[in-house]
Amino acid sequence: RLGWLSGQVEGKRVKLNKRIAAFEALKRATDEAKIVELIRAGGLPYECVVGAVSNPSPAVWAELLKVAPTMNLLKSLVTFTRHGVFQDRANVRVAAEKLSKDGALGKAMIFPHQVYTAWRIYSALPEADQTLIAALSDMLDGSVSSIPVFQGRTCIAPDASGSMRTMTLSPKSETTPAAVAGVFTAGIMRRCEDAIVLPF
Repeated sequence: RLGWLSGQVEGKRVKLNKRIAAFEALKRATDEAKIVELIRAGGLPYECVVGAVSNPSPAVWAELLKVAPTMNLLKSLVTFTRHGVFQDRANVRVAAEKLSKDGALGKAMIFPHQVYTAWRIYSALPEADQTLIAALSDMLDGSVSSIPVFQGRTCIAPDASGSMRTMTLSPKSETTPAAVAGVFTAGIMRRCEDAIVLPF
């Protein structure tokens, strides 16, 4: 049953899964061109590559950008920037197109506050690219489109207590529940005919 993982079934060689084969070859590869080829051929994600390749080159990081799913791209914008990927305008265009692609939000199940967090962190970088900031802003606008339209008078009551500002979503995050509430409040207001905000 697991022959596609091991390459053998009952002692006989079978065709190995393409991604597994590329990953196994990546562990032994030292040539930059070969590493890039394996990433492309196997569609290898960031998590596989950084654990198997020591000190990835700019070309390797650029290839990781090309195969990155939308959520991975959002979370890795700072990493790609740190490794100089966006010094090449072609890579900026690749990232902007991924962020602007129709259906990308729904397919990746990305919530508005996740886009907001990516926008806040990336836009604060001194070397942040204005094209990517604009793409993130558009993505944030689009992320609220799945919020239903509320007819008539609507009251939005976000929790504004101190605890909403003194904790974060996770130990590694700087985003507070208050920020999330603010994003959703703004999104709901845009989807309402007549809204009033009453923090409590």
